[in-house]
Amino acid sequence: MKNQLIDAIHSGFNGEWTHIDPKKALAGLTIDNAKKKPNKSTHSCWELLHHIVIWQETIIKNIKGETIDWNEIEGKDNWPTHETMLEDFNFGNLLNRFHTGMEEAQSLLKSVDFINKSVGFPELSTIKLYLTLLQHTSYYIGQIITVRQILDDWPPKNDDGS
Repeated sequence: MKNQLIDAIHSGFNGEWTHIDPKKALAGLTIDNAKKKPNKSTHSCWELLHHIVIWQETIIKNIKGETIDWNEIEGKDNWPTHETMLEDFNFGNLLNRFHTGMEEAQSLLKSVDFINKSVGFPELSTIKLYLTLLQHTSYYIGQIITVRQILDDWPPKNDDGS
């Protein structure tokens, strides 16, 4: 049973059963397009990715057994500041944090107890944390793709321009 859970979750991180591989959804996303907002009430791709990473890092800490004050996280700024988005290197760092988090979450799959382990308050099973991570990532990756479509930046162009 554990191996089936690991396979299913691992597949989810690579896009199987979750619409698209999140890494592919970010492929070809330039800093300039990441900053663009289709309108004033829509988040940019950069903002959406920042939100994904904040929650990804929080959930991974919880999976690793760290107690999380969820009320503190709810009150935390889940969106990047205007100043952060002025520095292009911050977007590269954000992409690296996202990819590192995806790799870490998958690596932890081999060593966690999905069923019995509960951490923090409220007590959440590790399987619930993983499912939440997959759902949250999938939801916001879908928003990133929608923003890219509106900006005429989807699907990404191949190296040959097609």
